[in-house]
Amino acid sequence: MAIAKDFSRSQNRSLILEQAIRPEEFVSLRIGGPPNRFAVSAVIHKQGDALFSREFIFKKGRSLNLGAKYTGTGGRWYGKVDPEASRLAQDVVFEDSDRNSRQFRPYNRFDVKTEYKINRNRLTHTLAVDLVNVLGIQNLLGLSYTPETPYFRQEYQLGFLPVFFYRVDF
Repeated sequence: MAIAKDFSRSQNRSLILEQAIRPEEFVSLRIGGPPNRFAVSAVIHKQGDALFSREFIFKKGRSLNLGAKYTGTGGRWYGKVDPEASRLAQDVVFEDSDRNSRQFRPYNRFDVKTEYKINRNRLTHTLAVDLVNVLGIQNLLGLSYTPETPYFRQEYQLGFLPVFFYRVDF
């Protein structure tokens, strides 16, 4: 946990997926050059996220890429809402003495992506489905003002969101 005096606090959590690769297998990894028809195979870890991707290469420049990503981080910090000051300002106002003393639930999200590519000479077609927050986890975004008592309500981020797309690169 990192604490900046009288300012803010944060806490993070990560899931790490590891794949052991023996030295003799390094030559079989696809690194994206012309000898491998520009195909790349990798397992990547990025701070705060765990990302897994696997590409399957077929004949005639076609490939299928399957991926999954987990994102997890500590909940945002906030304080006690001052109801009278919020009513007057018509915006959420926090009590200074209680600032950053409370924390929302941790943020968690799991995404899945499937991508089919057709590589042609000077042209690539990509058809993909990206399932964002596939588990439909309700993640708290923050507090917003409302004219009724207690003058604030919890706002949530989007739940499950399917994204379908077609892309042409030339």
